[in-house]
Amino acid sequence: MKHARKTTLLLYSLFLLLCFLAFREFLQINVLAYVGSQNIWQSRRFITFLIISGISITILAVLIIRSLKGMPISPGVKTLRRLPPTLHKVLALLLVALPPVIFWFLPLPPNFEFGYWVNLFLMYTAALASAWLWPAKSHKENDFLLRTSVFWLTGGFFYAVFNKLVYVTDYPFTLYWSEGNRFFDYSTLFGGFRYIQPQGNDIFAFIKWGMQLPWAVPFIFPNLSIRIFRFWYQLVWILPSVLLGIAAIGTFQKSTRKTNIALIMGIWAFLFLNQGPIYSPLVIAAILVMIALRMRLAPAALMVLLASYYVHESRWIWSYAPGLWAGLSALALLKKPSFRKRQIKELIRPLILGLSGLIGSRVLPILIPQISTLVKRIIANLNSAGTGGFDSLSIPQNIHVQILPSISSAATRQPLLWARLLPNSTYGPGILLGIIWVALPLIIVLVCLIIKKHWKLNWLQIISALVILSSFLAVGLTASVKIGGGSNLHNLDMFLITLLILAALAAVSLIDDQAFSREKGFWLSVFVLLILVFPITYTLRTTKKPQLPEPAVVQESLDMIKSKLADVGPDDEILFIDHRQLLTFNIVSQVPLVDDYEKKKLMNEAMGANEAYFQPFYDDIANHRFALIINEPLNVLVRGEDYAFGDENDAFVKWVTKPLFCTYEPVYTNHETGVELLVPREEPPDDLASLCESIFDQE
Repeated sequence: MKHARKTTLLLYSLFLLLCFLAFREFLQINVLAYVGSQNIWQSRRFITFLIISGISITILAVLIIRSLKGMPISPGVKTLRRLPPTLHKVLALLLVALPPVIFWFLPLPPNFEFGYWVNLFLMYTAALASAWLWPAKSHKENDFLLRTSVFWLTGGFFYAVFNKLVYVTDYPFTLYWSEGNRFFDYSTLFGGFRYIQPQGNDIFAFIKWGMQLPWAVPFIFPNLSIRIFRFWYQLVWILPSVLLGIAAIGTFQKSTRKTNIALIMGIWAFLFLNQGPIYSPLVIAAILVMIALRMRLAPAALMVLLASYYVHESRWIWSYAPGLWAGLSALALLKKPSFRKRQIKELIRPLILGLSGLIGSRVLPILIPQISTLVKRIIANLNSAGTGGFDSLSIPQNIHVQILPSISSAATRQPLLWARLLPNSTYGPGILLGIIWVALPLIIVLVCLIIKKHWKLNWLQIISALVILSSFLAVGLTASVKIGGGSNLHNLDMFLITLLILAALAAVSLIDDQAFSREKGFWLSVFVLLILVFPITYTLRTTKKPQLPEPAVVQESLDMIKSKLADVGPDDEILFIDHRQLLTFNIVSQVPLVDDYEKKKLMNEAMGANEAYFQPFYDDIANHRFALIINEPLNVLVRGEDYAFGDENDAFVKWVTKPLFCTYEPVYTNHETGVELLVPREEPPDDLASLCESIFDQE
């Protein structure tokens, strides 16, 4: 009874708090924002709000009083209870999905919006109702609290998934700064056949093959549409994280595996990692590590080696993660690891798995090119022997393996913007406050579980976890402040996945130990509520739907591009700095692909102030190499750090935009579709004349 009163008080208090915040926010953004200088009592919006508030307060008071007295909420409740359990489950899931569906997909009235607290309150209300509807074997108050947490989590999952799926559209232009050219990059791995290019030449992609791979698969189909690919693109952001959570529970749980627990962990893993968001290749590598941990030592080491090689071929900064995750997990699965003589053999498995990751990330990437070169030489010599000749076969000598990369040179190749650790225009909370928001609640709960002996780790396991977490945190913070980054937490990826793995280990420990059935089960349920729900508070920061131009505007831009492409002579070159997706999905007729000077590459070199890279670009545009350039609308304004991505903008303006304006002029610009068409100009504009002279008249 004591715990029952605590649970009821907690749920009602949370409901009332969120109700107050939601109504207050609704009043501010949907009523007071439109009253202006008008007398508030003459505002129909305000009067309507008062009436709805009064009705809501009355209904709420009646429900609370009847609930506290043990009375049915309404006469129809008994009828609802008689429905089949399967129908109860369907209704519960539909109910918890309803607020996200309304927000993301239903057309709302003009000048009407759901804010942060309104969404959170509606999700919580739906979670309470779904927990009550769900047929359950146990009616304990702690179980009801856990069910509410799970349904609230599920509502957040629907919200985050729908937030991605709302971008699945056949809109032909880019929905954000680099979308179209990223699609082009993904297509080059398996879909290079769709482009007209010199025979035998590889197409340059700004990312490595490992990063391309998850998104590249659909491009084996030549008639792939941009809508279908956008659907696949979003699935690749969703499914790996869900599968990682499921795989982690399946790996660590030694008792009978329960599908519902694994599914809950999968949903939570997606929401937790989506706070980054975390790129899928690294998540896929973590899944491979979870699979490896179920194997015997030899195949497990091979799997970790391959996972490490794969992430190295995606992004070198990830190279050490799979080995460290495998070693840490294997160590955490030991009962009481120690360096004592009788127990030292237990450390062999974590050590070998960790070393396998090191070999896969630092040795294998060096050996494979050498082996490939050697094989090619052998084949060439065999062929030459068949025609009467045989070249000398040289074996590569002095292969140098660098165990630790030059972190300092990698970190200082481009400017470090340390101000982005704190609140700034590019990322509101700042990286430090953002990662505290995302990770601190989970860390606090994990520490409490260790202190209270609900999760039993010894000193060696704790120190290993702290060292790995600290290292990944330091690397992530440094990567986040490099120019071009710091707009979200994706560079904290290794840190967040490590926390996820530790959370899975702790969850399995609680389940196997049946901790929720003990005296302190209420407080553990509160901890679970906090951990399950807290990612939603971050997820709800995203409240903007894509605003697409009218179809007529889109068609106008397409027609203009097609017309200008048709006007270009057969021997003239066309440069797609931006909007390469138009070629990728055959939205416009194919033209010979100019592989140079892609927008993301230009931006990267501008941020690094790479003068040597830009000299050929300046020569080409000065000589009017391109008859037509397809780009986004050029901006010559210097923004400064007070503007979102202001430093990046200023670097691009200096190294790309102004020189391009010196030699090319726009003949068509549409800011709604983000399209600008440039042709050679005879004279530089007057306001840039001196700058153009300094760039192009140097010997």
